[in-house]
Amino acid sequence: MNKLKHQFLQQIFCSFCIGALILETGFLSFLPNCSYQTITYAAETTTPTMTTLFMKYVGTPITEPTTLSQQDFVVTAMYEDGSTQVIDDYVFTSSLTLTKPGDYIISAYYNGKTTNCTVTYTNGTNPIFYQVTFETYGGSYIPPITSIAPGRTITLPASPQKDGYWFRGWFTDATLTNEFFSAERIKDNITLYAKWQKKGNENTMDLSTNITFDTFETQLTIDLTGQSYGYHVNPTARLRNESEISAVLDSISPVASYYAFFFDVTDFTFNTDRPLKTKLSLPPNYSASNVCVYYTPNLKTIDGVCQGNALDEQHYEFYAYAPGTYLVVQKSAPPTPTSTPTPVKKSINLSMSSTLKEGSKTKATLLPVNFTDEDMAQFKQTVFSWKSGNTKIAKVAQDGTITGVKPGVTTISAISADGVYSCTKKITITPKEILVKKIIVKKTSFHVKVGKSVQLHASVSPSNSTKKALKYTSSNKKIAKISASGKVTGIKKGSCTITIKTTDKSKLSKKVKITVSK
Repeated sequence: MNKLKHQFLQQIFCSFCIGALILETGFLSFLPNCSYQTITYAAETTTPTMTTLFMKYVGTPITEPTTLSQQDFVVTAMYEDGSTQVIDDYVFTSSLTLTKPGDYIISAYYNGKTTNCTVTYTNGTNPIFYQVTFETYGGSYIPPITSIAPGRTITLPASPQKDGYWFRGWFTDATLTNEFFSAERIKDNITLYAKWQKKGNENTMDLSTNITFDTFETQLTIDLTGQSYGYHVNPTARLRNESEISAVLDSISPVASYYAFFFDVTDFTFNTDRPLKTKLSLPPNYSASNVCVYYTPNLKTIDGVCQGNALDEQHYEFYAYAPGTYLVVQKSAPPTPTSTPTPVKKSINLSMSSTLKEGSKTKATLLPVNFTDEDMAQFKQTVFSWKSGNTKIAKVAQDGTITGVKPGVTTISAISADGVYSCTKKITITPKEILVKKIIVKKTSFHVKVGKSVQLHASVSPSNSTKKALKYTSSNKKIAKISASGKVTGIKKGSCTITIKTTDKSKLSKKVKITVSK
């Protein structure tokens, strides 16, 4: 059935809004405070895929005992395009009667999606409220926050003051290890403890902080000379990623390379009439003569023009007059240093097989490397002398023909008559292959019973054959099968032939008849 797609005039709050309800004798509390909004209808021809189903309580305040029904809830569907639709014909679980304390779950089902709403009923004589107390450790007094409904959040008060100290936040433990944030929900009476940092009076004139950028680490140095700050301060600089500054980069041309950082100074109030002189150490691939620094308060536009100047090739100075993002842009790439080309060295390589069988021959050739056409003409007229490191293993003729004499390893060398060019390469002579001349079997026929086995014994001649391994196959595996080691097993009554073959180039074979009986 085609549906009308509805859109809320007000965005759905968090998913928690679908859930918690606390009921007590003569008291009703919602967690958090969810309100039901007017719905506007807009007809469309198609409905996108539904992704989520929400359910929330919209009934009026009640007293116990009471029965909750489908009319006390609103179910909303959300679709993949972000639109929403109030569902009227969803399937509702049976009506719920609250008679004793406990958690109760109401469920709604629609179009393959299910959502739940948890209802908590507390049978108390008084409403449940919590309190947050503040321990300032000698700081200005902060009154407690009372009458906090379970699960609600609080708005933290203004920071306390303590002479000679900076306030550094509220913590849930006296050891000041677990910081408290206003987004946390209150589930019990708690005490929050103030953390203090003693103010110094070092009159620091130079502050530095490091910025890590890809594989580079740069340093930001701030000159506080003449500034009115009174106490020790801490600079912070956080890199911005490319997606954050893309809108600003579009307005700058040309841009060879860049990076950006958010800059602020803790416990320091910027004075735009007297900005901070700041020195930036550039990464190795930046040239200060081509750098500009821009200030962008909103990451979308640039405030003012390029500021600052190069102190030398790797250091740049600019003025910071407000906390925000500073964009370091290299307008053109640094010049590529010229280098003297390295002279190309001419040489020769020996091209030949690294292995050769005993009694076989192969031809070695000389390959010139980094030769010009003129060099090649001279190379073709050059006479080379060939030599074997061990003539008992391999011999080489003066035309580069190598003959394997006996198994072993030696070297083949070539040197020009003038001694300018030479090369050497190792060669391994492997034994020549001795082929099988005969397959020997003791019997050419065997009898075996079904389910029983018999071992075929076969060997080769001569005994020093290079490849002695034999391969066995059965002409009918349904009658008898044979393993790789020659073990014959009877399968069913009948007869078949076992063929024994050599695995070398001799290609010899032998047949054995197998008779299987019951």
